[in-house]
Amino acid sequence: MKFKVLRLINIIEVLPGGTTKPLLVNAIDENGIKGQYVVKVFTKRQIAQNFATAKEILGCVLAQEFDLPVSQFGIINFPKSFLQDFYLPPEIEVVDDGYKFCCEYNPIGPIFKDIVTSTFLKKYDVAKVFAFDNILLNVDRGGQRKKANLLVSNTDFLLIDHELILPFINNHLNDGNPVNGQVLFSSFGQYDKHIFHVLLKGIRNNNKVALFDEFIELLRVLNLNNFLPIYSQMDHYGIPYDGKNSTFAYFQWVKTHLDYIKNELIRRIS
Repeated sequence: MKFKVLRLINIIEVLPGGTTKPLLVNAIDENGIKGQYVVKVFTKRQIAQNFATAKEILGCVLAQEFDLPVSQFGIINFPKSFLQDFYLPPEIEVVDDGYKFCCEYNPIGPIFKDIVTSTFLKKYDVAKVFAFDNILLNVDRGGQRKKANLLVSNTDFLLIDHELILPFINNHLNDGNPVNGQVLFSSFGQYDKHIFHVLLKGIRNNNKVALFDEFIELLRVLNLNNFLPIYSQMDHYGIPYDGKNSTFAYFQWVKTHLDYIKNELIRRIS
């Protein structure tokens, strides 16, 4: 998968509701095609400590591997002077100078708990999103702040915001050190705060046995070598990341313990 590298035409506005003050922009891709994109403007600290741009990229690529819908993504960069009409000077000062994550703009609203039973949102979709976030140790689809990070239209949904996945790679914690996949997965204590936990818990137990079968099969066939070009491109464009070895080791453990993963997911909604 080759990154889409975009060139800024102009900034339209700061989008409401985002803690990172994302920008809506017009941009043009390498083929000369214009479009509107949402740009995540992370700070130097968010990049240095959490590798937020790299995680957004990895989150989108992994979602695609699990047949979960995400917007087409790319990277973009532009001088900080372009931010003068949209951010305060202290905010501009702390913005990271490197390439920024962006995705195609989809003007559809956020999902709320009272519409998760929409007819198009099947229980297997819900189960797959829940399993995906559990595997990625994602505390940000629900969690303490009760953020949905999921957009919905009348017929479809999109996952957004993955800068808090894989927390074990934060702050250069684990790369080069042994990774205990079972400890990482088993100690994920935020699953009961997931936006779909209550809905899944309400399904009759005898109907839960096969809920995660598709997800487990996708885990089984996941080819980790597909991610090597992703890291190579992040190297090429100077997008900071860490924990590559730890991430590969963690997913190797996951792929060799599929029965345990499935049983634990079922237990978490029982």
